[in-house]
Amino acid sequence: MDKLFIAIYHFFAQRRLVFWIIFAGTFLVSGYFASRIKLEEDISKILPRDEKIDQFNSVFQHSRFLDKLVVTVSERDTTATAVPDSLVAFANGYVSALRTQYAGYLRAIQDQADDSLLFQLFSDISTQLPFYLDEKDYAGIDTA
Repeated sequence: MDKLFIAIYHFFAQRRLVFWIIFAGTFLVSGYFASRIKLEEDISKILPRDEKIDQFNSVFQHSRFLDKLVVTVSERDTTATAVPDSLVAFANGYVSALRTQYAGYLRAIQDQADDSLLFQLFSDISTQLPFYLDEKDYAGIDTA
């Protein structure tokens, strides 16, 4: 194997112009194909096309949750027992810092869970759940 690479080296050492032409050609061809890449923000495009997945995507695309950023606060050491009061104090300090420093960039900050929204979420899940279940799921529910 090493003889192959040494032969390639000797070939291009004697023919530098050929090396630079091949190098530039490879660079240009790679650049051309790289410029043809189209980025897609919808991650659901990688999922196979299925009626149930299309229904799920439709529900997700029309939800108000799509333009929100969720931040989870937790202990750095996941094996340690979390102290809820310290996590709440940190979260409150973080939210107040966001409100003072980035008030012009943020439309709203929801730092407390609204009970009515929780009930709305459960209602939405229960109404949409039949779209995701099939006969095997119903049979499993009946036997449980």
